[in-house]
Amino acid sequence: MIVHTYFMQTIFRKLTHKALSDHKLSGEIIDLGGTGRAEYAVFLKGSFKRYSVNMDEKSKPDFVADLEKPLKFESEKFNGALLINVLEHIYHAHQLVQETARVLKPGGTAIATIPYIMAIHPSPRDFYRFSDDALTLMFTEAGFTEVHVKPIGSGVFIARHMLLSRLVPHVIQIITEYPLRALAITLDKIWYKIAKVLRKKYSPADYPLGYIVTAKK
Repeated sequence: MIVHTYFMQTIFRKLTHKALSDHKLSGEIIDLGGTGRAEYAVFLKGSFKRYSVNMDEKSKPDFVADLEKPLKFESEKFNGALLINVLEHIYHAHQLVQETARVLKPGGTAIATIPYIMAIHPSPRDFYRFSDDALTLMFTEAGFTEVHVKPIGSGVFIARHMLLSRLVPHVIQIITEYPLRALAITLDKIWYKIAKVLRKKYSPADYPLGYIVTAKK
Protein backbone atom coordinates (compact mmCIF):
# COMPACT_ATOMS: atom_id res chain seq x y z
CA MET A 1 0.00 0.00 0.00
CA ILE A 2 1.40 3.38 -1.02
CA VAL A 3 0.70 6.95 0.07
CA HIS A 4 -2.93 8.04 -0.40
CA THR A 5 -2.17 10.95 -2.75
CA TYR A 6 -5.13 10.32 -5.08
CA PHE A 7 -7.59 11.74 -2.56
CA MET A 8 -5.93 15.18 -2.38
CA GLN A 9 -8.13 18.16 -3.19
CA THR A 10 -11.31 16.10 -3.46
CA ILE A 11 -14.65 16.34 -1.75
CA PHE A 12 -14.23 12.71 -0.70
CA ARG A 13 -11.10 13.57 1.24
CA LYS A 14 -12.73 16.55 2.92
CA LEU A 15 -15.81 14.56 3.91
CA THR A 16 -13.62 11.68 5.12
CA HIS A 17 -11.81 14.04 7.48
CA LYS A 18 -15.15 15.34 8.72
CA ALA A 19 -16.39 11.77 9.32
CA LEU A 20 -13.21 10.87 11.23
CA SER A 21 -13.58 13.93 13.46
CA ASP A 22 -16.67 12.31 15.01
CA HIS A 23 -14.60 9.48 16.46
CA LYS A 24 -12.29 9.09 19.44
CA LEU A 25 -9.43 6.65 19.98
CA SER A 26 -7.06 6.00 22.85
CA GLY A 27 -4.03 3.88 23.61
CA GLU A 28 -1.86 2.22 20.97
CA ILE A 29 -3.31 2.32 17.46
CA ILE A 30 -2.16 0.39 14.40
CA ASP A 31 -2.63 2.30 11.13
CA LEU A 32 -2.70 -0.31 8.37
CA GLY A 33 -1.70 1.21 5.05
CA GLY A 34 -0.86 4.47 6.79
CA THR A 35 2.22 6.63 6.39
CA GLY A 36 4.61 8.37 8.74
CA ARG A 37 2.80 11.66 8.21
CA ALA A 38 -0.81 10.67 7.61
CA GLU A 39 -2.76 13.94 7.69
CA TYR A 40 -6.08 12.27 8.55
CA ALA A 41 -4.85 11.22 12.00
CA VAL A 42 -5.11 14.79 13.33
CA PHE A 43 -8.88 14.77 12.76
CA LEU A 44 -9.43 11.91 15.20
CA LYS A 45 -10.19 12.85 18.79
CA GLY A 46 -8.54 11.31 21.83
CA SER A 47 -5.04 10.65 23.09
CA PHE A 48 -3.33 7.83 21.25
CA LYS A 49 -0.02 6.60 19.84
CA ARG A 50 -0.26 5.68 16.16
CA TYR A 51 1.96 3.05 14.53
CA SER A 52 1.83 3.06 10.73
CA VAL A 53 2.30 -0.07 8.61
CA ASN A 54 3.05 0.25 4.90
CA MET A 55 4.88 -1.70 2.18
CA ASP A 56 6.42 1.48 0.77
CA GLU A 57 9.58 2.45 2.67
CA LYS A 58 9.48 5.93 1.10
CA SER A 59 6.28 6.70 3.02
CA LYS A 60 8.36 6.35 6.22
CA PRO A 61 6.06 3.99 8.14
CA ASP A 62 6.88 2.68 11.59
CA PHE A 63 6.75 -0.86 10.19
CA VAL A 64 7.36 -2.03 6.63
CA ALA A 65 5.07 -4.96 5.78
CA ASP A 66 3.01 -6.48 2.98
CA LEU A 67 -0.64 -6.28 4.01
CA GLU A 68 -1.49 -9.14 1.66
CA LYS A 69 0.17 -11.42 4.23
CA PRO A 70 -0.72 -12.14 7.87
CA LEU A 71 0.42 -9.40 10.24
CA LYS A 72 3.55 -10.08 12.24
CA PHE A 73 2.12 -8.73 15.48
CA GLU A 74 1.03 -10.69 18.51
CA SER A 75 -2.67 -11.16 19.14
CA GLU A 76 -4.58 -8.60 21.24
CA LYS A 77 -1.73 -6.08 21.10
CA PHE A 78 -3.47 -2.83 20.05
CA ASN A 79 -6.30 -0.71 21.43
CA GLY A 80 -7.48 0.39 18.01
CA ALA A 81 -6.90 0.10 14.29
CA LEU A 82 -7.22 2.33 11.24
CA LEU A 83 -7.78 1.18 7.65
CA ILE A 84 -8.04 4.46 5.76
CA ASN A 85 -8.68 3.98 2.04
CA VAL A 86 -6.71 0.75 2.00
CA LEU A 87 -9.09 -2.23 1.65
CA GLU A 88 -9.80 -1.60 -2.05
CA HIS A 89 -6.07 -2.03 -2.73
CA ILE A 90 -5.75 -5.38 -0.91
CA TYR A 91 -6.63 -8.50 -2.89
CA HIS A 92 -6.95 -10.51 0.34
CA ALA A 93 -9.09 -7.83 1.96
CA HIS A 94 -11.13 -10.29 4.04
CA GLN A 95 -7.91 -11.68 5.50
CA LEU A 96 -6.70 -8.20 6.41
CA VAL A 97 -9.94 -7.47 8.29
CA GLN A 98 -9.61 -10.78 10.13
CA GLU A 99 -6.00 -9.96 11.01
CA THR A 100 -7.12 -6.56 12.22
CA ALA A 101 -9.55 -8.22 14.61
CA ARG A 102 -6.85 -10.63 15.79
CA VAL A 103 -4.36 -7.93 16.81
CA LEU A 104 -6.99 -5.85 18.64
CA LYS A 105 -7.57 -6.17 22.34
CA PRO A 106 -11.10 -7.10 23.49
CA GLY A 107 -13.14 -3.90 23.35
CA GLY A 108 -10.79 -2.40 20.76
CA THR A 109 -12.14 -0.25 17.94
CA ALA A 110 -11.45 -0.46 14.22
CA ILE A 111 -12.20 2.49 11.93
CA ALA A 112 -12.09 2.05 8.17
CA THR A 113 -12.89 4.32 5.24
CA ILE A 114 -13.47 2.92 1.77
CA PRO A 115 -14.25 4.69 -1.53
CA TYR A 116 -17.19 3.44 -3.57
CA ILE A 117 -17.98 5.74 -6.51
CA MET A 118 -14.41 6.45 -7.45
CA ALA A 119 -12.20 6.16 -10.52
CA ILE A 120 -9.58 3.43 -10.63
CA HIS A 121 -6.59 4.58 -8.56
CA PRO A 122 -3.78 1.97 -8.36
CA SER A 123 -1.72 2.12 -5.17
CA PRO A 124 0.02 0.04 -6.40
CA ARG A 125 -3.14 -1.82 -7.59
CA ASP A 126 -6.88 -1.30 -7.24
CA PHE A 127 -9.09 -4.39 -6.76
CA TYR A 128 -12.48 -3.68 -5.20
CA ARG A 129 -15.48 -1.50 -4.41
CA PHE A 130 -17.44 -2.69 -1.34
CA SER A 131 -21.12 -1.91 -0.65
CA ASP A 132 -22.44 -1.27 2.85
CA ASP A 133 -23.87 -4.80 2.96
CA ALA A 134 -20.52 -6.31 2.02
CA LEU A 135 -18.65 -4.27 4.62
CA THR A 136 -21.11 -5.17 7.37
CA LEU A 137 -20.73 -8.88 6.65
CA MET A 138 -16.95 -8.66 6.24
CA PHE A 139 -16.40 -7.09 9.65
CA THR A 140 -19.06 -9.19 11.38
CA GLU A 141 -17.63 -12.45 10.04
CA ALA A 142 -14.17 -11.34 11.22
CA GLY A 143 -15.49 -11.30 14.79
CA PHE A 144 -16.37 -7.64 15.23
CA THR A 145 -19.53 -6.54 17.03
CA GLU A 146 -21.42 -3.25 16.90
CA VAL A 147 -20.50 -2.82 13.24
CA HIS A 148 -21.76 0.49 11.83
CA VAL A 149 -21.42 1.55 8.18
CA LYS A 150 -22.27 5.09 7.11
CA PRO A 151 -21.95 6.76 3.70
CA ILE A 152 -19.37 9.46 3.10
CA GLY A 153 -20.95 11.91 0.69
CA SER A 154 -24.07 10.84 -1.16
CA GLY A 155 -26.16 11.85 -4.13
CA VAL A 156 -26.00 11.48 -7.89
CA PHE A 157 -24.86 15.09 -8.44
CA ILE A 158 -22.14 14.84 -5.80
CA ALA A 159 -20.92 11.64 -7.46
CA ARG A 160 -20.90 13.28 -10.90
CA HIS A 161 -19.03 16.29 -9.52
CA MET A 162 -16.45 14.02 -7.90
CA LEU A 163 -15.73 12.13 -11.12
CA LEU A 164 -15.67 15.18 -13.40
CA SER A 165 -13.51 17.33 -11.10
CA ARG A 166 -10.71 14.81 -11.52
CA LEU A 167 -10.45 15.86 -15.18
CA VAL A 168 -10.19 19.59 -14.49
CA PRO A 169 -6.67 21.13 -14.50
CA HIS A 170 -5.52 22.05 -11.01
CA VAL A 171 -5.27 25.79 -11.76
CA ILE A 172 -8.90 25.90 -12.89
CA GLN A 173 -10.02 23.60 -10.08
CA ILE A 174 -8.77 26.05 -7.46
CA ILE A 175 -11.29 28.58 -8.78
CA THR A 176 -14.23 26.31 -9.63
CA GLU A 177 -14.11 23.52 -7.04
CA TYR A 178 -16.02 25.10 -4.18
CA PRO A 179 -18.76 26.81 -6.24
CA LEU A 180 -19.39 23.60 -8.22
CA ARG A 181 -19.29 21.52 -5.06
CA ALA A 182 -21.91 23.75 -3.43
CA LEU A 183 -24.02 23.57 -6.60
CA ALA A 184 -23.86 19.75 -6.64
CA ILE A 185 -24.94 19.55 -2.99
CA THR A 186 -27.83 21.93 -3.66
CA LEU A 187 -28.95 20.05 -6.77
CA ASP A 188 -29.03 16.77 -4.84
CA LYS A 189 -31.28 18.33 -2.21
CA ILE A 190 -33.57 19.80 -4.87
CA TRP A 191 -33.73 16.58 -6.88
CA TYR A 192 -34.58 14.57 -3.79
CA LYS A 193 -37.62 16.79 -3.21
CA ILE A 194 -38.63 16.69 -6.88
CA ALA A 195 -38.34 12.89 -6.93
CA LYS A 196 -40.69 12.63 -3.93
CA VAL A 197 -43.27 14.79 -5.69
CA LEU A 198 -42.96 12.74 -8.89
CA ARG A 199 -42.97 9.51 -6.86
CA LYS A 200 -39.66 8.51 -8.36
CA LYS A 201 -37.40 6.26 -6.33
CA TYR A 202 -34.32 8.30 -5.50
CA SER A 203 -32.20 7.99 -2.39
CA PRO A 204 -28.91 9.95 -2.18
CA ALA A 205 -27.53 7.06 -0.09
CA ASP A 206 -27.64 4.89 -3.24
CA TYR A 207 -24.84 7.05 -4.68
CA PRO A 208 -22.18 7.15 -1.94
CA LEU A 209 -18.67 8.43 -2.60
CA GLY A 210 -17.58 5.95 0.03
CA TYR A 211 -18.19 4.61 3.52
CA ILE A 212 -16.84 4.85 7.03
CA VAL A 213 -16.96 1.70 9.15
CA THR A 214 -16.68 1.59 12.92
CA ALA A 215 -16.51 -1.78 14.62
CA LYS A 216 -15.90 -3.03 18.15
CA LYS A 217 -14.14 -6.28 18.92
